[in-house]
Amino acid sequence: ATFLARGGEHEKAEGPGRARNVIIEFPSLAAAHDCYHSPEYQRAVAIRQKVADGEIVLVEGI
Repeated sequence: ATFLARGGEHEKAEGPGRARNVIIEFPSLAAAHDCYHSPEYQRAVAIRQKVADGEIVLVEGI
């Protein structure tokens, strides 16, 4: 996986937006799916959901 954006200056054009945005590139949608559903990441999700709000979208073909 490659981090394409992690925070940094951004401009909200529409919608509520977020204070911080992260974009991660995976070799395929299946690889992103596997990462998200991995036991390691799900342990991190359980911690993150207690202290932060977030949205995750898996998108094919960028």
